[in-house]
Amino acid sequence: MRKSEIETLLRSLRQQATANGVDKIGSHQLDAHWSLAFASDQPPEPWEIYRVPFLHLMPATDFFISHPQEIQEALKPRASWDLLHLHAVEKIKLESEMSEQECKRHGYPGNVQYYDSATKHWISVDVPRIRWFDGRELTRETVTRTKDEFRATVDDRLAKLQRKTKDEPTQRHLDALAAYEKYIAGQFQQNLKKFDADKKIARAWLTKLDTTRDFAKGLFSLLRETENDVLP
Repeated sequence: MRKSEIETLLRSLRQQATANGVDKIGSHQLDAHWSLAFASDQPPEPWEIYRVPFLHLMPATDFFISHPQEIQEALKPRASWDLLHLHAVEKIKLESEMSEQECKRHGYPGNVQYYDSATKHWISVDVPRIRWFDGRELTRETVTRTKDEFRATVDDRLAKLQRKTKDEPTQRHLDALAAYEKYIAGQFQQNLKKFDADKKIARAWLTKLDTTRDFAKGLFSLLRETENDVLP
């Protein structure tokens, strides 16, 4: 796509989001907005940045939640294309060097996919999708978790499902328990066998991710700084 076409598409998607309510935009659609913005030299919108904590489970204060307009206004001078560019170039380089096995295991972003609310269809366009939020903290938890902790998590989940089924033997609870027992007898046993190998692979991937900027942490710091500037 030509840059002018990408810019026109992005403008249309942002207009749709505004019309439908910006608080309804999901993480996949926001990723599409910013990948298109990066490709067309456009900055992120303040309302898009403000939406991030709600989509990615970042802590938000009562003041932050109750003063969206003031914080978005203060974000305007900070919402620059460079904010996207600094992260995107590193991620593009990292993913261009991924092996076929790494692509299969960790996923390869591919092209941008967006939801068009006018046609009610998901559409793919020939614009590279950037992995803005790479989930590295979840990977870090995986790397530090022991096999005993993994077993304990599964045991706790099983005990909760058993209690629910005993207290309320509804079909939904019975089905959930049966499905989890099937998981424990099958996939869980396989996961235990390859636990150490999977952990080694996760550690290698985390090492690569940590050579790039953590976009989530960067945005969180930006939002906190902005909030502090707005605080009376």
